[in-house]
Amino acid sequence: MEKNNTNMFIVAIVAIIGMIFLFSGQKIVVQGVPINTISGNQGNSENLVGQAYKMEPKIKNNLAIIKSFGQFIELEEFSIPLKSYELENIILNKEYAKNSEIKIDTVDKVGAMSFNGVINLLDSNFLVRLILIDNNDDEYLIYELYDAISINDELTELTLENVCEETCLLSSIKPKYIKLQVMNAKLLLNSINYVSEDLSKITMDKKAEQIEYKITQITKNQNSWIAGNTGISELSYQEKKKLFGNPEYLPNLQGFEYYKGGVFKFESDKSSQNKENKIINSNIKDNQIRTAEINILSSPTGAYVFINDMDENVGQTPIVIDNLQPGINKIKLYKSGYYTYVNNINISDNNALELNIALQSFISNNNMIFPAQFNLKDFHGTNWDTPIKDQGSCGSCYAFAAVASIENNLNLYYNQHLDYDLSEQHPVSCRGVNGCEGGSPSGVLTFSRDYGIVDENCFPYQAEEIPCNELCDSPDLSIKINEQQYMSYYNNANSVQTIKHELMTCGALTSTIYSWHHAMSLIGWIPNRDDPEHTVWIFKNSWGDNWGDEGYAQLSFEGDDFSESTNSAMIINPFYVENIDFLEILCEDQDGDNYCNWGITQEMPDSCPSNCLPKKDSDDSNSRLGPYVSDTDFRSQSLGNHTEPYEMVNNTIPQIR
Repeated sequence: MEKNNTNMFIVAIVAIIGMIFLFSGQKIVVQGVPINTISGNQGNSENLVGQAYKMEPKIKNNLAIIKSFGQFIELEEFSIPLKSYELENIILNKEYAKNSEIKIDTVDKVGAMSFNGVINLLDSNFLVRLILIDNNDDEYLIYELYDAISINDELTELTLENVCEETCLLSSIKPKYIKLQVMNAKLLLNSINYVSEDLSKITMDKKAEQIEYKITQITKNQNSWIAGNTGISELSYQEKKKLFGNPEYLPNLQGFEYYKGGVFKFESDKSSQNKENKIINSNIKDNQIRTAEINILSSPTGAYVFINDMDENVGQTPIVIDNLQPGINKIKLYKSGYYTYVNNINISDNNALELNIALQSFISNNNMIFPAQFNLKDFHGTNWDTPIKDQGSCGSCYAFAAVASIENNLNLYYNQHLDYDLSEQHPVSCRGVNGCEGGSPSGVLTFSRDYGIVDENCFPYQAEEIPCNELCDSPDLSIKINEQQYMSYYNNANSVQTIKHELMTCGALTSTIYSWHHAMSLIGWIPNRDDPEHTVWIFKNSWGDNWGDEGYAQLSFEGDDFSESTNSAMIINPFYVENIDFLEILCEDQDGDNYCNWGITQEMPDSCPSNCLPKKDSDDSNSRLGPYVSDTDFRSQSLGNHTEPYEMVNNTIPQIR
């Protein structure tokens, strides 16, 4: 009875102090107290469960919330299942604002691990992750918090206690260190908590509970896309890292692994962009000339030239070379003394310049007009795409993006459903690099240009790095492209028009999202239902048809700023199909309006019937539509009684699922 009176006295004192702070306008957070005790019930420290709370009730949160002093919502999905086990602590009380590592190799074995801390959110696009590394270098997610599962109306502070994810139950591992991944946030790490006993025999499906909780939170926090359980969401942290080529840290996916349809609003992480450069020279010497080539498909067109020194101090503002003519254009780099020149333009007086050059073509004319929507799955009334594939646990998205674009564009180029199933394993195994640890789609296209890519039966995909000598001796076919052109869209005000032009004239593009280190095939666009002036892009992914909208995704970028988020590679036809006796471009007039379709070649081929008019049909499935309005207006020209372009006559915006 005396003990109970003492406890009641302590609770009363804490409540009085809390009310003083509350009415003085300051935050107060009680930590390290058993939940049952805080809520007024009897309890002990063995009953602690994962919880997080904050003082501002208007801020949405994916964890427990303080609604008023002393009232908590418990989250057992993110809690160590404590019964009679002792919870030990490593006291830190240190603040982190960037990626860091914490050694904990003095701890012997752990069967569970959680943490206590305070997170200050500095921006809506934030990320906080804690990852446990064991003595076998296996990685386990202690906890992660990002915008999609914790949307905030303004900057705020979250306090978490005894929270865990994959480390809620472990099989008695030896810890080595903890990695912290902090972006646009600050983490005050109070303590690391762990249980020494082996908890692996406890049968709880916490993974499924945690996934379901996150899906619920994503659904509550936004209404533009559908969240659900996918094959990617079920992967462990380490498996997800492998999927992305084993980077040091898993990118901030913003919930993309849960995507099941709708418009995913991508937030750019400008600090993590890694624009791919084509290195043509290192430490160029006096009076040396280096030449890079860029293939221009149509004019008026120009190119951006990026030059970086060894400290990356040069190149923020690219050199603009305008009015390039169709065909191969040569960009000349020359050094004389302290000065470096690009096509006789002095760009630097840095004597230690290491010349890295990235060439990006752009459309000089910013008055080009495009239809409201374009989709290679419904072009001339036909789906030109090939089936969705699954890269499995290998970081080979770059190969799948490139091969998907080649397969698609083969159909478009020959204007018929060849639907060749090409081998992703061929470039994964035979390019001489670590094929499952990421790569460049541009490199795969170059590989196709130089060596060709064989059919799937010749080298079946196995989602692992297998020897190149397992390639068959006699492939049914091998596909070579003519050339590929890399574009970074860096600071390109016309990047949206450039991409649309490339899609409509050259077919599918391979596109890489910088901060995700992930490549997909870009096949079209639709208008943004919430903001019709901006664009939603349609991507073909390589995560199987259980992910996304049957394997496809619709992405919008902040302010339509495609240039700050992605780069692309364009396939330049013709194609060369080896081991096939005869194959020609099909030219036909399916809708009977005397305007014929001959695929994505610019010039009318000899295979066209004599009744075909000289201009290519913009939609060979609709006899009311003829060619494009002009070389700069890619809307369909209306035939018959209409004189306005079809987009102006039938100006409806499609609904987005």
